[in-house]
Amino acid sequence: MNKTQTKLPSPQRRWNEAQARVVVEALRRSGLSVREFAGRHGLHEVRVQRWHKRLGQAERGEARTGFVPAVVRLPEPAGTAAGVTVRLPDGVAIELYNGSLLTPVALADLVRQLRGSQR
Repeated sequence: MNKTQTKLPSPQRRWNEAQARVVVEALRRSGLSVREFAGRHGLHEVRVQRWHKRLGQAERGEARTGFVPAVVRLPEPAGTAAGVTVRLPDGVAIELYNGSLLTPVALADLVRQLRGSQR
């Protein structure tokens, strides 16, 4: 091993986040595909791919959840189709009509799917 080569964790042990970061950083510096990198270093390709994806999402803030400002307006009087409109900071609007059975969890999933399709 030369002075610029990083010692990678064992492929048989579970990696903690710090160990995975070492691997992902070495992968990025190598310029290789995940398959080529894993093969050259005797690592499991799927493990490298999962950590690469997980850490990449964390760096972009995708893995984090939190609260965003919301304006709640009461629905229009009975007989109208209006309900609630959720407007996201990036301009996406989701209209929920009276009688919608969309749970908060389903709404969060919908927002994630919409954001993923814009990339």
